[in-house]
Amino acid sequence: MEQALWIHEARRCGKAAPALPLLAAAAIIAMSLVVGSQDASAGDDAGTGMVRLVASVLPVAVGLAAATAAARDPMVEVQLALPTPYSVTVRRRLTVVTLVSLLAAGICIVGLALAGQWNHPAQGPTALLVPMGPSVLLIGAAAWAQAKMRSTAAASSVVLGVWLLQVMWLDRFISSWIVNRSLLLALGVAMALLAVHALKDSERQLAGSAS
Repeated sequence: MEQALWIHEARRCGKAAPALPLLAAAAIIAMSLVVGSQDASAGDDAGTGMVRLVASVLPVAVGLAAATAAARDPMVEVQLALPTPYSVTVRRRLTVVTLVSLLAAGICIVGLALAGQWNHPAQGPTALLVPMGPSVLLIGAAAWAQAKMRSTAAASSVVLGVWLLQVMWLDRFISSWIVNRSLLLALGVAMALLAVHALKDSERQLAGSAS
């Protein structure tokens, strides 16, 4: 029963939600193969570039996937009438996106490590923090924007805005990777919790549906 429930929620996320992170991972692995076929003398530089690609491109795909998965159902009054709270439904969908993103991140890291292109202090399971820190941040941003504005386009714009803020400002001022990624992770979780809390306000959801 529980397995059927999660399969149902994965389907309700839509095709784009699980596809975007996996397509981004496939593109990164393809780029890794192209880089690997070039001059091996640029190994360290190539590895640094590939790590940056994983840390920036994959999270954007994840954030856009979350904006799609957390989209407000067109019949929100029906959702609110169901025994399962709407906030729980959205939380499950965000969990599905997070798990797919974790899989995509693992594929990228293992692929780059096997190619000798993972040029980063983080090794082993800890390396997952490199892409998952910003990924969770953008998942949280997408969920919060969707809950407040109830628009996939607006949520996607917020995702891109938060990503630019992170890359252009936050990453420049917090150079320690472990502190940086831990902070991004905490911010993402906080925004996701705020989104779930906002979705518990049935009156506001119905008012948004009527407008």
